[in-house]
Amino acid sequence: MKRIALCLVFAAATTVPLVRAAAQSGDTGEAAKVDKAVEDDDGMIAWKWANFAVLMAALLWAGMKFGKPYFTAQTEAINQGLDEARRHREDAERRSADVRMKLANIGDDIERFRRTALAEQAAEMERQRQRMTAEVEATWANSSQQIETLGKHARLDLRRFASSLALELAEQRIRQRMNPAIQATLASDFVEKLKA
Repeated sequence: MKRIALCLVFAAATTVPLVRAAAQSGDTGEAAKVDKAVEDDDGMIAWKWANFAVLMAALLWAGMKFGKPYFTAQTEAINQGLDEARRHREDAERRSADVRMKLANIGDDIERFRRTALAEQAAEMERQRQRMTAEVEATWANSSQQIETLGKHARLDLRRFASSLALELAEQRIRQRMNPAIQATLASDFVEKLKA
């Protein structure tokens, strides 16, 4: 508000003398009047210079009092803006350099990932092969053991069956050959062995 009032006073102080001078010089009717005005102007010239000096002093004082803080604040704001813009630019350049470096190394990264994936795949395939080999060997050993056990049982069953058949065959032959005289001889031999 003070600035507006000061500007209005300044405008009035500068325009009033100009309007008076224009009004005096605008009267061009007679040459005598012009000569008188020139003579009057010679007497007023000192006052005009004094008015000009006062006006300049007031302008200089107003400029120093109000202009210096304003322009100092504006300069500081501009410098702060420039510093902030410089920091943003440096940050953007740093991020841009990081992105460029990553893009430059992306081929190496892809190759490294591919090699890692292939190595992991080969290791996994080797683990699977070893696991399958172990399972096959375990199954083979289990199957061999089962076959051996079944073979033992089959041989044992076969021996039992052969023994029972041999006993039946022997019993049949003994019964066919047995007659009452042989039975009596066997019974008497048995009784004599018991006595002895």
